[in-house]
Amino acid sequence: MEQARVKDIQARLNMLNFDAGTPDGKAGERTRGAVRAFQASIGVPATGDLSADQYAMLRSSTSGQPQSPSVAEAQPALTPLREQPSEAIPPLVVAPNAGPPATTPRPALPDVAIFGVKPLDRPDDIKAKLADAGLSVCREKRSSIVCSNHTDALSDIVTVGLSDATEQRAYVVLRETRFKEPRPRAQVEERLRGSYAALLDRDGSTLSSGELCSQQFQALQGNDGLEAFRAAVVDGRNMTQVSALGMACDYYYAVNLPAGENIGSLSIGLFAGAPLRTGPNDGVAAGMAAAGDDLRF
Repeated sequence: MEQARVKDIQARLNMLNFDAGTPDGKAGERTRGAVRAFQASIGVPATGDLSADQYAMLRSSTSGQPQSPSVAEAQPALTPLREQPSEAIPPLVVAPNAGPPATTPRPALPDVAIFGVKPLDRPDDIKAKLADAGLSVCREKRSSIVCSNHTDALSDIVTVGLSDATEQRAYVVLRETRFKEPRPRAQVEERLRGSYAALLDRDGSTLSSGELCSQQFQALQGNDGLEAFRAAVVDGRNMTQVSALGMACDYYYAVNLPAGENIGSLSIGLFAGAPLRTGPNDGVAAGMAAAGDDLRF
Protein backbone atom coordinates (compact mmCIF):
# COMPACT_ATOMS: atom_id res chain seq x y z
CA MET A 1 0.00 0.00 0.00
CA GLU A 2 2.82 2.41 0.88
CA GLN A 3 4.63 1.61 -2.36
CA ALA A 4 1.37 2.22 -4.26
CA ARG A 5 0.99 5.66 -2.62
CA VAL A 6 4.52 6.71 -3.59
CA LYS A 7 3.90 5.41 -7.10
CA ASP A 8 0.78 7.57 -7.19
CA ILE A 9 2.79 10.62 -6.10
CA GLN A 10 5.40 9.95 -8.77
CA ALA A 11 2.78 9.57 -11.50
CA ARG A 12 1.01 12.78 -10.48
CA LEU A 13 4.28 14.73 -10.38
CA ASN A 14 5.04 13.52 -13.90
CA MET A 15 1.59 14.68 -15.04
CA LEU A 16 2.59 18.20 -13.97
CA ASN A 17 5.97 17.90 -15.75
CA PHE A 18 7.96 17.49 -12.52
CA ASP A 19 10.23 14.63 -13.52
CA ALA A 20 9.95 11.89 -10.88
CA GLY A 21 11.13 9.17 -13.26
CA THR A 22 9.33 5.91 -13.80
CA PRO A 23 6.54 5.50 -11.21
CA ASP A 24 8.00 2.51 -9.37
CA GLY A 25 6.99 3.26 -5.77
CA LYS A 26 10.60 3.87 -4.67
CA ALA A 27 11.21 7.23 -2.99
CA GLY A 28 14.66 8.02 -4.32
CA GLU A 29 16.47 11.31 -4.94
CA ARG A 30 14.80 11.83 -8.31
CA THR A 31 11.39 11.62 -6.65
CA ARG A 32 12.44 13.97 -3.87
CA GLY A 33 13.80 16.42 -6.46
CA ALA A 34 10.45 16.40 -8.23
CA VAL A 35 8.69 16.95 -4.90
CA ARG A 36 10.98 19.94 -4.19
CA ALA A 37 10.22 21.41 -7.62
CA PHE A 38 6.47 21.00 -7.01
CA GLN A 39 6.76 22.62 -3.57
CA ALA A 40 8.70 25.57 -5.04
CA SER A 41 6.01 26.02 -7.70
CA ILE A 42 3.29 26.39 -5.06
CA GLY A 43 5.34 28.73 -2.86
CA VAL A 44 6.12 26.47 0.11
CA PRO A 45 9.55 25.46 1.49
CA ALA A 46 11.18 22.94 -0.85
CA THR A 47 11.96 20.27 1.73
CA GLY A 48 11.34 17.21 -0.42
CA ASP A 49 8.89 15.91 2.20
CA LEU A 50 5.29 16.07 1.03
CA SER A 51 2.83 17.16 3.73
CA ALA A 52 -0.79 16.06 3.88
CA ASP A 53 -2.04 19.42 2.56
CA GLN A 54 0.50 19.39 -0.26
CA TYR A 55 -0.38 15.84 -1.25
CA ALA A 56 -4.06 16.76 -1.29
CA MET A 57 -3.20 19.74 -3.53
CA LEU A 58 -1.22 17.47 -5.83
CA ARG A 59 -4.15 15.07 -6.06
CA SER A 60 -6.57 17.91 -6.76
CA SER A 61 -4.27 19.36 -9.45
CA THR A 62 -4.32 16.05 -11.32
CA SER A 63 -7.82 14.88 -10.47
CA GLY A 64 -8.87 14.66 -14.11
CA GLN A 65 -6.40 11.83 -14.78
CA PRO A 66 -7.26 8.11 -14.41
CA GLN A 67 -6.00 6.33 -11.37
CA SER A 68 -5.68 2.65 -10.54
CA PRO A 69 -8.23 1.29 -8.01
CA SER A 70 -5.47 0.05 -5.73
CA VAL A 71 -4.04 3.55 -5.41
CA ALA A 72 -7.41 5.29 -5.16
CA GLU A 73 -8.48 3.00 -2.35
CA ALA A 74 -5.25 3.31 -0.36
CA GLN A 75 -6.23 5.81 2.30
CA PRO A 76 -4.57 4.82 5.65
CA ALA A 77 -1.64 6.85 6.93
CA LEU A 78 1.83 6.15 5.58
CA THR A 79 4.94 5.47 7.55
CA PRO A 80 8.22 6.95 6.26
CA LEU A 81 9.50 5.25 3.11
CA ARG A 82 13.04 4.60 1.93
CA GLU A 83 14.27 3.28 -1.36
CA GLN A 84 16.69 0.94 0.47
CA PRO A 85 16.91 0.25 4.23
CA SER A 86 20.39 1.81 4.35
CA GLU A 87 19.59 4.82 2.14
CA ALA A 88 21.00 8.10 3.49
CA ILE A 89 18.37 10.25 1.79
CA PRO A 90 15.64 11.35 4.26
CA PRO A 91 12.32 9.61 3.69
CA LEU A 92 9.55 10.95 1.53
CA VAL A 93 6.87 11.54 4.16
CA VAL A 94 3.16 11.72 3.58
CA ALA A 95 1.46 12.75 6.80
CA PRO A 96 -1.60 10.94 8.22
CA ASN A 97 -4.96 11.50 6.56
CA ALA A 98 -3.30 12.46 3.30
CA GLY A 99 -6.30 11.56 1.20
CA PRO A 100 -8.35 14.18 -0.64
CA PRO A 101 -10.00 16.74 1.64
CA ALA A 102 -13.56 16.07 2.65
CA THR A 103 -16.22 17.81 0.63
CA THR A 104 -17.42 20.88 2.51
CA PRO A 105 -19.58 23.80 1.43
CA ARG A 106 -17.53 26.50 -0.28
CA PRO A 107 -17.76 30.02 1.14
CA ALA A 108 -19.67 32.58 -0.90
CA LEU A 109 -17.55 35.00 -2.90
CA PRO A 110 -17.39 38.58 -1.60
CA ASP A 111 -19.80 40.94 -3.33
CA VAL A 112 -17.09 42.83 -5.23
CA ALA A 113 -16.92 43.52 -8.97
CA ILE A 114 -14.89 45.36 -11.59
CA PHE A 115 -17.24 47.31 -13.88
CA GLY A 116 -19.90 44.80 -12.82
CA VAL A 117 -17.76 41.81 -13.79
CA LYS A 118 -17.18 39.16 -11.14
CA PRO A 119 -15.41 35.81 -10.98
CA LEU A 120 -17.71 32.99 -12.16
CA ASP A 121 -19.35 35.27 -14.79
CA ARG A 122 -19.79 33.84 -18.29
CA PRO A 123 -18.03 35.32 -21.36
CA ASP A 124 -21.15 36.83 -22.95
CA ASP A 125 -22.11 38.53 -19.69
CA ILE A 126 -18.57 39.80 -19.25
CA LYS A 127 -18.41 41.38 -22.71
CA ALA A 128 -21.81 43.01 -22.29
CA LYS A 129 -20.91 44.51 -18.91
CA LEU A 130 -17.59 45.85 -20.14
CA ALA A 131 -19.19 47.32 -23.25
CA ASP A 132 -21.78 49.08 -21.06
CA ALA A 133 -18.86 50.54 -19.04
CA GLY A 134 -17.21 51.92 -22.18
CA LEU A 135 -14.55 49.23 -22.57
CA SER A 136 -15.53 48.19 -26.05
CA VAL A 137 -12.10 47.67 -27.63
CA CYS A 138 -11.48 43.99 -26.91
CA ARG A 139 -9.15 41.14 -27.82
CA GLU A 140 -10.60 37.71 -27.29
CA LYS A 141 -8.99 34.30 -27.06
CA ARG A 142 -10.29 30.96 -25.93
CA SER A 143 -8.92 31.53 -22.42
CA SER A 144 -9.10 35.33 -22.05
CA ILE A 145 -10.90 38.58 -22.76
CA VAL A 146 -8.90 41.82 -22.68
CA CYS A 147 -10.83 45.10 -23.07
CA SER A 148 -9.62 48.68 -22.80
CA ASN A 149 -10.72 52.30 -22.71
CA HIS A 150 -8.45 55.30 -23.18
CA THR A 151 -9.35 58.90 -22.38
CA ASP A 152 -7.42 62.15 -22.14
CA ALA A 153 -6.96 61.51 -18.42
CA LEU A 154 -6.38 57.76 -18.03
CA SER A 155 -6.13 54.33 -19.57
CA ASP A 156 -8.14 51.36 -18.30
CA ILE A 157 -7.41 47.74 -19.20
CA VAL A 158 -9.54 44.88 -17.89
CA THR A 159 -8.20 41.36 -18.31
CA VAL A 160 -10.42 38.35 -17.65
CA GLY A 161 -9.09 34.81 -17.44
CA LEU A 162 -11.50 32.05 -18.46
CA SER A 163 -11.46 28.43 -17.33
CA ASP A 164 -11.11 25.59 -19.79
CA ALA A 165 -14.36 23.96 -18.68
CA THR A 166 -17.08 23.29 -21.26
CA GLU A 167 -19.17 26.00 -19.62
CA GLN A 168 -16.52 28.70 -19.36
CA ARG A 169 -16.40 30.90 -16.27
CA ALA A 170 -14.10 33.73 -15.21
CA TYR A 171 -11.51 32.70 -12.64
CA VAL A 172 -9.71 36.05 -12.47
CA VAL A 173 -10.73 39.65 -13.27
CA LEU A 174 -7.96 42.26 -13.34
CA ARG A 175 -8.16 46.02 -13.77
CA GLU A 176 -5.06 48.10 -14.48
CA THR A 177 -5.50 51.87 -14.49
CA ARG A 178 -2.80 54.34 -15.50
CA PHE A 179 -3.24 58.08 -15.10
CA LYS A 180 -1.78 60.52 -17.64
CA GLU A 181 -0.91 62.76 -14.68
CA PRO A 182 -0.41 61.46 -11.11
CA ARG A 183 -3.37 62.01 -8.80
CA PRO A 184 -3.48 62.70 -5.07
CA ARG A 185 -3.67 59.48 -3.10
CA ALA A 186 -6.51 60.80 -0.94
CA GLN A 187 -8.63 61.46 -4.03
CA VAL A 188 -8.06 58.02 -5.50
CA GLU A 189 -8.75 56.27 -2.20
CA GLU A 190 -11.96 58.27 -1.73
CA ARG A 191 -13.22 57.17 -5.13
CA LEU A 192 -12.17 53.58 -4.54
CA ARG A 193 -13.92 53.41 -1.19
CA GLY A 194 -17.37 53.62 -2.75
CA SER A 195 -16.91 50.18 -4.33
CA TYR A 196 -13.97 48.61 -2.49
CA ALA A 197 -14.30 49.60 1.17
CA ALA A 198 -14.34 45.89 2.09
CA LEU A 199 -10.83 45.61 0.65
CA LEU A 200 -9.36 48.97 1.66
CA ASP A 201 -10.32 48.44 5.31
CA ARG A 202 -8.37 45.18 5.53
CA ASP A 203 -4.66 44.73 6.20
CA GLY A 204 -2.88 44.77 2.88
CA SER A 205 -6.12 45.76 1.13
CA THR A 206 -6.94 42.10 0.53
CA LEU A 207 -9.72 39.60 1.18
CA SER A 208 -8.75 35.95 1.28
CA SER A 209 -10.52 32.66 1.92
CA GLY A 210 -7.75 31.47 4.26
CA GLU A 211 -4.16 31.71 5.46
CA LEU A 212 -2.86 29.06 3.07
CA CYS A 213 -4.49 30.96 0.22
CA SER A 214 -2.78 34.21 1.30
CA GLN A 215 0.59 32.50 1.56
CA GLN A 216 0.25 30.92 -1.86
CA PHE A 217 -0.79 34.21 -3.46
CA GLN A 218 2.09 36.13 -1.90
CA ALA A 219 4.54 33.50 -3.12
CA LEU A 220 3.12 33.69 -6.65
CA GLN A 221 2.96 37.45 -7.01
CA GLY A 222 6.39 38.19 -5.47
CA ASN A 223 7.31 41.77 -6.22
CA ASP A 224 5.23 41.96 -9.38
CA GLY A 225 1.83 42.69 -7.84
CA LEU A 226 -0.86 41.21 -10.05
CA GLU A 227 1.52 40.83 -12.99
CA ALA A 228 1.74 37.07 -12.47
CA PHE A 229 -1.96 36.74 -13.21
CA ARG A 230 -1.79 38.97 -16.25
CA ALA A 231 1.11 36.90 -17.60
CA ALA A 232 -0.85 33.69 -16.99
CA VAL A 233 -3.98 34.97 -18.71
CA VAL A 234 -2.37 36.76 -21.67
CA ASP A 235 0.87 34.83 -22.23
CA GLY A 236 0.13 31.44 -20.71
CA ARG A 237 2.97 31.77 -18.18
CA ASN A 238 2.82 30.78 -14.47
CA MET A 239 -0.15 28.50 -15.10
CA THR A 240 1.21 25.71 -12.90
CA GLN A 241 1.39 28.15 -9.97
CA VAL A 242 -1.99 29.66 -10.81
CA SER A 243 -3.56 26.21 -10.98
CA ALA A 244 -2.03 25.33 -7.63
CA LEU A 245 -3.43 28.57 -6.22
CA GLY A 246 -6.83 27.49 -7.47
CA MET A 247 -6.58 24.42 -5.25
CA ALA A 248 -5.70 26.50 -2.17
CA CYS A 249 -8.01 29.48 -2.67
CA ASP A 250 -11.74 29.83 -2.83
CA TYR A 251 -11.09 33.54 -3.41
CA TYR A 252 -8.40 36.20 -3.17
CA TYR A 253 -9.35 39.84 -3.83
CA ALA A 254 -6.80 42.67 -3.74
CA VAL A 255 -6.36 46.39 -4.42
CA ASN A 256 -2.77 47.44 -5.15
CA LEU A 257 -1.90 51.11 -4.71
CA PRO A 258 1.72 52.27 -5.05
CA ALA A 259 3.25 54.07 -2.09
CA GLY A 260 3.43 57.85 -2.09
CA GLU A 261 1.20 60.90 -1.88
CA ASN A 262 0.58 60.93 -5.63
CA ILE A 263 -0.43 57.86 -7.60
CA GLY A 264 0.25 57.20 -11.27
CA SER A 265 -1.40 53.79 -11.48
CA LEU A 266 -3.39 51.18 -9.58
CA SER A 267 -4.54 47.60 -10.02
CA ILE A 268 -7.43 45.53 -8.71
CA GLY A 269 -7.62 41.76 -8.87
CA LEU A 270 -10.45 39.34 -8.13
CA PHE A 271 -9.54 35.64 -8.14
CA ALA A 272 -11.71 32.58 -7.55
CA GLY A 273 -10.39 29.04 -7.51
CA ALA A 274 -13.58 27.14 -8.31
CA PRO A 275 -13.47 27.49 -12.13
CA LEU A 276 -9.92 26.09 -12.16
CA ARG A 277 -11.01 23.10 -10.10
CA THR A 278 -13.85 22.31 -12.50
CA GLY A 279 -11.82 22.40 -15.74
CA PRO A 280 -11.05 19.23 -17.66
CA ASN A 281 -7.71 19.01 -15.86
CA ASP A 282 -9.82 19.69 -13.34
CA GLY A 283 -5.51 48.67 -11.30
CA VAL A 284 -8.29 67.20 -4.34
CA ALA A 285 -6.04 69.34 -6.25
CA ALA A 286 -7.27 72.36 -8.11
CA GLY A 287 -8.58 71.35 -11.48
CA MET A 288 -8.43 67.66 -10.55
CA ALA A 289 -12.17 67.18 -9.98
CA ALA A 290 -13.05 67.73 -13.62
CA ALA A 291 -10.26 65.43 -14.83
CA GLY A 292 -11.38 62.81 -12.31
CA ASP A 293 -14.96 62.53 -13.55
CA ASP A 294 -13.97 59.59 -15.76
CA LEU A 295 -12.50 57.66 -12.81
CA ARG A 296 -15.25 55.18 -11.99
CA PHE A 297 -15.33 52.07 -9.85
